[in-house]
Amino acid sequence: MKRSAGSILFFIAILINSASAQYQAALPFLAFPVSPDNAAMGSIGTALPANDAYGFLYNPAKLGYQGQSTNFSLQFYLRNAELGNGPFAIFHDNISSFGFNLGYNFEHLLKIPLSIGAGYVSTAFNSQDIIELQAFDQKDSYNAYALGIGFNYPVSFSAGITYKSITSALSGLSLKQNEGGEGAGAIDFGLFINVPVFDLIGQKILNNISRDLSIVPSLDFSIGYSQSNIGSKVYYIDPAQADPLPRIARAGYGISAGIRLPKGIYDIELVHLDFGSEAEDYLIVRDSTGGTLPYQTFLGDISIGKNILGIKGDQNVYSHTGIKIGILESAEYMRGHISGPFGLQKTDGWGFRLKGLFTFLADQRTNAAMNFVADHIDLRYYNTRYLIDTYQAVSYSGIELTFSNFIFD
Repeated sequence: MKRSAGSILFFIAILINSASAQYQAALPFLAFPVSPDNAAMGSIGTALPANDAYGFLYNPAKLGYQGQSTNFSLQFYLRNAELGNGPFAIFHDNISSFGFNLGYNFEHLLKIPLSIGAGYVSTAFNSQDIIELQAFDQKDSYNAYALGIGFNYPVSFSAGITYKSITSALSGLSLKQNEGGEGAGAIDFGLFINVPVFDLIGQKILNNISRDLSIVPSLDFSIGYSQSNIGSKVYYIDPAQADPLPRIARAGYGISAGIRLPKGIYDIELVHLDFGSEAEDYLIVRDSTGGTLPYQTFLGDISIGKNILGIKGDQNVYSHTGIKIGILESAEYMRGHISGPFGLQKTDGWGFRLKGLFTFLADQRTNAAMNFVADHIDLRYYNTRYLIDTYQAVSYSGIELTFSNFIFD
């Protein structure tokens, strides 16, 4: 299958491994880390809970968990992301994206600890590449529709599924699948478990800590697994030259901890820490002649000890790790790295939230409107650098608006 030079160059460090003949797939843009927040943390997102509207692209099961408290989240890029911003950049691509999530906790209505979330993301990639002095315009895009369901007592168990409607056009040639019409489709699925450690330790111990230190600590441990881009081969011209989709297995764990002041003093989280470690394997395998063998199953080549716990990538698996620190629900700093066949690559980012300001203003005055805003609304800004100091570096920023904790009788 003929691909544009820009896309091949951008994803060569992600999708091609000459030692194992894996990762050579069609439509590599499906692996692009759309979320500014997750990309800043080493492109993790399978096993960490978050309100990020793009998060279900890593694991749709998180929608079921998010539905416990998040009713609506909206996220978009302030400006289109540009690929190839590194010091050795030789091409530029342009990316735009928009997404939102809906969720609700039905425990109050049904007396069952059940939450449901739904998500939508639309992402478009546009580029113009020069091949043998001839310009080729390429436009790739997908719309992702996801649904997640969670059972939340006391440990949260969630499952989810995503359908992606994919289009791609290379200088007038349109993508096809299964010898049908234009376009293609793919499925993602995922599982997510979150363990509220302090809740399981016991409320009495937690109350003692809160009373003695005038703080309310929190500690959650989570694990996640997902597979992305499950579907049949695609082609532009000849069905006999169809290529497989980039099916990806992801697995990992996350730790979320925080310290909050008790209600009645000043209801704000003083500090919050997220840490995650994940591994991903492109499940494509080709034989010595370049032919496609059956996909690997479940974890593929992922080793829990080496790739996830040891955070060491190898010739077959990429290991990701990242950390986020939040202060006073107002400022955030993210950092991460990715290790694998092409060495260590760094990511970072920062952001601001208005949740802390809303809480402060509500505490300073008795105002029903301000109290409503503080209880239910948050606005975030993210700025991310992904694959820093490489020719495929990406810089992008985004806005996220969140409405939470609404209960309807």
